[in-house]
Amino acid sequence: MDAATVQAAYSRWSRFYDGTFGLLLAGARRRAFAILDLQSGESAIEVGVGTGLSLPLMPAGSRVVGVDFSRPMLEKALPRVRRGTLACRAALVEADGARLPFADGTFDAAIAPFVV
Repeated sequence: MDAATVQAAYSRWSRFYDGTFGLLLAGARRRAFAILDLQSGESAIEVGVGTGLSLPLMPAGSRVVGVDFSRPMLEKALPRVRRGTLACRAALVEADGARLPFADGTFDAAIAPFVV
């Protein structure tokens, strides 16, 4: 699939993503982030952050940069960041996970759950 097709699909799914995949993948998401074992003071990048369902799973005092290819998905994640209720410090970046705009060694950990 080309990039435009993928972006169009996630644009459509952004309205339903939390209600569908949020519930369906909640257990797997919790396990994946527990295995990540991010500690306070550490930073992580989450490629494919989508609507930000995982952001509340990040530990207090950590810093996370959520990257996604889909602007509509990031627009759904933005209120989670802006509410100020997350334990972590979070930022969102629109970018292609295959061409990340960060230097090697920028993050202590990386995760890309459910990204194919």
